[in-house]
Amino acid sequence: MESTIFLDDLLKLYLQNSQNFSPPPNCIVDIIVPIYNGYEFLVPMLASMEHTKVNYHLFLINDCSPDPRISPYLQSYAKEHANATVIENDSNKGYIKSVNLGFSHSKHHVVVLNTDIMLPENWLERLIYPILSDSKIASVTPYSNAGYLCSFPLAGEDNPLLNGLDYQEIDRHFSSITPNYPCLPTGVGFCMALNHNVLTEIGFYNEEEYINAYAEENDWCQHAIRAGYKNVLADNLFVYHKHHGSYNQKDVSSFRTHNAQVLQMKFPSFFSDVAFYLAEQPNNRLINLLILLCLCNDTRNPTCLLLGAPPQSNTGEIQADNLKKYIKSDASTLLLTYNGTHYRLDFFSPDYHFEYALHTLCTLGTLCKILSVMEIEINDPSICPDINAILN
Repeated sequence: MESTIFLDDLLKLYLQNSQNFSPPPNCIVDIIVPIYNGYEFLVPMLASMEHTKVNYHLFLINDCSPDPRISPYLQSYAKEHANATVIENDSNKGYIKSVNLGFSHSKHHVVVLNTDIMLPENWLERLIYPILSDSKIASVTPYSNAGYLCSFPLAGEDNPLLNGLDYQEIDRHFSSITPNYPCLPTGVGFCMALNHNVLTEIGFYNEEEYINAYAEENDWCQHAIRAGYKNVLADNLFVYHKHHGSYNQKDVSSFRTHNAQVLQMKFPSFFSDVAFYLAEQPNNRLINLLILLCLCNDTRNPTCLLLGAPPQSNTGEIQADNLKKYIKSDASTLLLTYNGTHYRLDFFSPDYHFEYALHTLCTLGTLCKILSVMEIEINDPSICPDINAILN
C-alpha cells in the first residue's frame, strides 16, 4: 500500500521552480519538420512554433505531398522567415529518409516535430534545456495528451485534453513544475529533441531496416542507451498532439508489424521495458498533482473547500457510497478532515479522487490560493477554528 502523501511536502518539492531555462545567446537549434499532406495541421503548428525566444533554423521537408497547397505555402513561408529552409523531395521517400535528410543538413542540436502538434509558450527553452545542461542526455520528449509513454493524464493512451481545457492552460501548470527529467526506455518521435553529439556518434535513424514511420526513434534511443546515454522526459512541458493527423501513409499495419519485429529482434527487452514503465508509473505523484492543479484552476467550475467530516463507517473511513454528495456538478471539491494523527485532504471530481495529508494547517491559505478555492463551507468548525486567521 502506498504511504501517506503529504500535499504540503509535494508542493514544496514540485512548485519551487526557480530555474532559468534561457539558453546561451549563441545557442541555435535545428528544427526538422517532415511533411506529407496535413495542410490543416501544418499552418497552425508553424504559427505555434514561434512561441519561443530560442534561435532556431527550420528545415521544412516536403516529401512530395500530393496536396497542391503544401508546396506554395512552404515557399511563401520561407520567403517570410529567413530562418526557414524548404527541401522538396523529388519523390515520396517516406518519413525516416526525410528526417535523415534533415539530420544531414543539421549542425546543431535537433528537434524533430510532427505537423499535428501545437506548441506552447517557451516550449523550445524547456525542451532543449536538458541536453544543454547534461551531455549524457541523448533525447528529450515532453508530456502530451497523445505521447504514449509520455501521455497525460493516462500513460499509454491517446487522451482528449483534460476536462476540455486549452492545451496552453494545461501547459501553464506543467511550466510551474520543478522538473526531475526522469529516464525513459525511449523517446517519442512526435516532438523530440536529439543531442547533436549523439547523432554524430551513433548515426541517424536506421532507414535500411525500418519502413516509413514506426519504431525508428525507439531503435535510435536504444542504441543511445547502449552507448552510455539516456533518454529523458521533460516533465515541465506539455504539447498538444492530434495523433495520426501527420504523415498519412497507406498500409500502416503492414510496416508497423515489420518494424516491431525488427525492433524486438535487435533489442529483446525493449517491449518488456516499456510495459514495466507503464505498469510502474514512476511519475504518478506528479501526474496526480498536475491533474489536481488543472481541475482546481478551471475557472468554469470554481473549487469548493468543505471543512468537516462526511458520514463515516465504523472504521472511520469515508464511505465510497457517500462520496458523490461532495461533488458539486462538474466542480472540483476539497474535503478537509482530521483523523486523529494528521489532517486529511480529499480531492473529488467526477472522474478523480485523490487522498492527501497535511502536516499543519499553516499552509492552508497558500493551498487555497494555489488551488483557486473560491468557496468554503464550514460543516465542522472544530476542524479549523482559526480558519479566518489562516486565510488572512
